[in-house]
Amino acid sequence: MNNKNTVLDIGSRRELFVDRFLVDAMDGVAFRLHHPQPATPAAGPISGSYMTVFPDGDRYRAYFRRYDPAFRGEKRDGSEGEYTGYAESRDGVEWAMPELGLYTVNGSRRNNAVLRQAPFSHNFAPFLDANPAADPRARYKALAGTYKGDHGVGDDLHAFGSADGIRWEPLHDGPVITHASFAFDSQNVSFWSAAEGCYVCYFRTWNTSHGWLRSISRSTSRDFRRWSEPVPTNPNLPGEHLYTSQTHPYFRAPHLYVALPTRFMPDRGDSTDILFMVARAGTERFERLFTEAFIPPGPDPERWGNRSNYAACGVVPTGPAEISIYHGPAGLRYTLRTDGFISLRGGYAGGTATTKPFTFAGSELTLNVATSAAGSVRVELRDAEGRPVPGRTLPDADEIAGDAIEQRVTWKGDADVSAWAGRPVRLHIVLREADLYALRFVPPFYGAAAPAMTAYFETLKTAGGPPPVAFQPEQPFTQDFVEALRPSVEAAREAARGCADDEARLAPVTAGYDVARRAAAVRESFLSLTSGELERRLDEIERDVLLFRPGVVFGQGPALYPPLAWRWAAFRKYLTDQRQNLVDAFAEPRIALNLDKRWRFQIDPEDAGLGAGWMAPDFDASAWPLLDADRWWQDQGYPEYHGVAWYRRTLNPPAVAHDRRLVLYFGAVDGDATVFVNGAQAFDRCLGPDGVGWDEPFHIDVTRLLADRAPVHVAVRVRKDGQMSGIFRGVKLLDVSVKREL
Repeated sequence: MNNKNTVLDIGSRRELFVDRFLVDAMDGVAFRLHHPQPATPAAGPISGSYMTVFPDGDRYRAYFRRYDPAFRGEKRDGSEGEYTGYAESRDGVEWAMPELGLYTVNGSRRNNAVLRQAPFSHNFAPFLDANPAADPRARYKALAGTYKGDHGVGDDLHAFGSADGIRWEPLHDGPVITHASFAFDSQNVSFWSAAEGCYVCYFRTWNTSHGWLRSISRSTSRDFRRWSEPVPTNPNLPGEHLYTSQTHPYFRAPHLYVALPTRFMPDRGDSTDILFMVARAGTERFERLFTEAFIPPGPDPERWGNRSNYAACGVVPTGPAEISIYHGPAGLRYTLRTDGFISLRGGYAGGTATTKPFTFAGSELTLNVATSAAGSVRVELRDAEGRPVPGRTLPDADEIAGDAIEQRVTWKGDADVSAWAGRPVRLHIVLREADLYALRFVPPFYGAAAPAMTAYFETLKTAGGPPPVAFQPEQPFTQDFVEALRPSVEAAREAARGCADDEARLAPVTAGYDVARRAAAVRESFLSLTSGELERRLDEIERDVLLFRPGVVFGQGPALYPPLAWRWAAFRKYLTDQRQNLVDAFAEPRIALNLDKRWRFQIDPEDAGLGAGWMAPDFDASAWPLLDADRWWQDQGYPEYHGVAWYRRTLNPPAVAHDRRLVLYFGAVDGDATVFVNGAQAFDRCLGPDGVGWDEPFHIDVTRLLADRAPVHVAVRVRKDGQMSGIFRGVKLLDVSVKREL
């Protein structure tokens, strides 16, 4: 995965010691596998085959395969007797089976079936789609299907969607993933990967380097419809069949995909057990630090037969320091400490582990660690060449003893490591009778405010992220961004109340939030301000907060967030340039209507809109979906579309004085743009091969066209054959005065 000269970048991610990714050398320390333990049996458990479990807001959802007891046909994979059952829980421990009334089972509709459709109920595998651009009508998605074998019932993998997780419909006609060889005859799992920015599917195939064995292949998709050529992952050992990989992002470290495959041993009486593997986002291989069973069959004879050991897809939190794994056939819940799959273990004699060189983002180091009464952990910060960093050496290190999911590391009482953020470093860790499960560099918050601040900084990173955001100087000072920050800031303020340390550390963050809020308010009104008023408002913000001192406003410096000074300078220039563009032609502008939101939008891949009269006043666009005009269409559910698209909007213009004008103002349109008002062409612009003008504003005097003040229909045709496209800086109807000579 990396060579000795590679410097890893772990940012502020949590890194679990479930693979060799971070570890460079160990002396007297070894990896240790921790086996999940059965929890006290629940009064209302869940059981079933090919189970999926995930948290969703204030509840947990579970899906599993069951057989209709009244079915009298042949019980085979994909038969009409199978149905998908559903259960809910408030705590992940006790489960209820709601009566949904959707399908007939055992002669009644008083049951918990959410799907009864052969062959798809055989291995229906839902997930909650975390894609921010996901259609709300398919907020829940699933793949299901079996290979068309001797029974002729399969048809590869089909995609399903649901708005509520209960009522499911096919998303497309026909399968979305096919495979020429035998495949799919177990649970085939998929999910949205935030780390990869795409959907990922792990499904059952037979190709391995050891011959004809049940194994796992991987495919990816941008739209859940078109999938890449499957790649075999080859996690098998010789003679070892692997069923139901159950691969999914670990909720505390979503760049790590946890897998709980069932190992099938046909030469051992068809016995099975459950393994533990992990894959990193973007890789095509699993790593198995341990080839032994993670959950062995145990003493129950019922667990030693075929199909008797399947873990559910989904490792979920069920307590402040507890995660749960569900055993579908047995109806059992197994528990581990949070992050507790594998640890670095130092025994009584003690030992050391040294990491590879890496860069990080954050101000403090936290460990998930447990020691004995006599045990301890100490940490030394080193440079990339292995030299101890002054003030952060082992003699300076405060000894850690105890058991904590989030333990701050300090040196003579000081936890701050922000001076080394973004610079290649190593950690040298001394472990004595101790287990180290995970580490993370975090912002300078702990206690009750930490979760809210984590959410705050994650939101900040999106504003300073890669293109297209980097090309928008108005980011992050927008109302949408401020609204995205507001819940975490308010939650942090509430959580920090009464804790002097957290209140003090929260102060610069709330100051930064207030800057963003005030700047967004200026952006909303700047077209109505005179040039002098705009300059005064911007100067006031700069005076009130020390914007340009590193780390003061938005936290953790360039390693976590681009220098805000650059963002602010670009933002200020953007406002003043746009304001000057208007001042050159008009005076005393006032915003009559804000038209940034809720345009009707339709892609036009065949460029048929002109001929079909999509610009006409009487054209009915009410069935078109709604889109905003202050973001590219690629950011609003059309990530792969390039070509022609149309926007439409109906407005009721206000009355204006006889000596004033109404101006339709476009902040920027990325692409060739033609504007129609009441069916008449009012503006036409072609960018040309060099694309100059893609980010420049333009305005149209529409006073004459709006003279009768009846409802006005505005249509905009945009053409862009590559990259980002559409109206992306908003639209305003301005009430202006003709420019007066000074």
